[in-house]
Amino acid sequence: MADEPSTKKQKTEQGMGLPKEEKGANERSITLHLSKYPESIRSFTDEELEKVFEIGVLVRESLQMTVSSNQKHLEQVLASELDVQMKQVQATVASIKEQVNQKVLDIERNVSKSVSDNILDMTKVVNKFKQDVNGELTNLKTDLVTNVSGVADKVPPLDSLNTKINDSKTDIIEEVRKIDISVQALGKPKTKGSMGERLVLTIIKEAFPNFTVEHTATFGNSGDVLVTTPEEEKFPVEVKNLKSPVAKKEIAKFEKLVVDHFPEAKVGIMLSLESGIARRSLRGKFEISLDRNKYFIYVPNALEEGNLKVIWSVMLARELAQLNAELKENQTSKLSTLYERFKNNIENAKKSRRNLESLEATVKNLKESMEPILKIVEQSETDIYKILHLS
Repeated sequence: MADEPSTKKQKTEQGMGLPKEEKGANERSITLHLSKYPESIRSFTDEELEKVFEIGVLVRESLQMTVSSNQKHLEQVLASELDVQMKQVQATVASIKEQVNQKVLDIERNVSKSVSDNILDMTKVVNKFKQDVNGELTNLKTDLVTNVSGVADKVPPLDSLNTKINDSKTDIIEEVRKIDISVQALGKPKTKGSMGERLVLTIIKEAFPNFTVEHTATFGNSGDVLVTTPEEEKFPVEVKNLKSPVAKKEIAKFEKLVVDHFPEAKVGIMLSLESGIARRSLRGKFEISLDRNKYFIYVPNALEEGNLKVIWSVMLARELAQLNAELKENQTSKLSTLYERFKNNIENAKKSRRNLESLEATVKNLKESMEPILKIVEQSETDIYKILHLS
């Protein structure tokens, strides 16, 4: 038993290739610290440890070959699958991008068309206003020049009158240009509707100063404008500022509003400022109907003749409030004829007023221009008197 350690040591040195004095190129000596391994490993002989080493080498080589082979196969499979998936993703992305671009183009076209239509309509209104202003100024200038033509050559101050008129015309045109710019900035339907309501409010207030006119659009179930006559008759006014005809459901909504929320009102007015009204007044300037003991006045294109239709509808409502029966056909016809007469009388009155104002301005300027001549005459009379009586 005493010899066993030396024998085991000898076997270990031979089996594990412990250091020797001479070694070949394929030999290497290693030292194993068996304390790092389980107890079962520590009891192995050198031959058994060498076998374990050889088994480990074979397993490692087998794993390397398997991993290398599988990696190449896996790379090929992944590359093929990835290429297919990438093509599908790229095709999907391209399709989505094309759809998004098309949607953006559609939205841009729709927005551009809507804005262009609104700007074009507002520009027409402003251009008409500019034409009217230019026409009025030109007429005024012509009247002044004609009326004072006999004096203009003798009185130098009248020469400056034309210059002042031209300067005033330039200033007014500049103001109109500013209005044009402001109008182009106002394209929102809500803003446009509010502008229409306030325009009607102003027209009624100026034409009927003894009426009470309220802007009620911000109140619930109150219509846009409420008019109260000196006789305490009330009638709501609905203002529509649309490009398309007022729909039938909007008419029914207004009629229900008047019936449900204005029991004391005998008349209701619907004004469509720039368009028609569905199934109402298809052949005339306005239409009157009697429904549930209330008169309804429908006025399409209420601004096509300036403010005349608005004023006429309020006048008509005031008179209808005194009736309790449906209008006869001949009465409706006579009212249409009366409206035409009313319109002509208003136009004649406007023309007469313009002529009167022009004449008054001419007389005023003529008086101012004659003052220097009168002073010269007075001074000359004084000088003559001095020469004849005092010298």
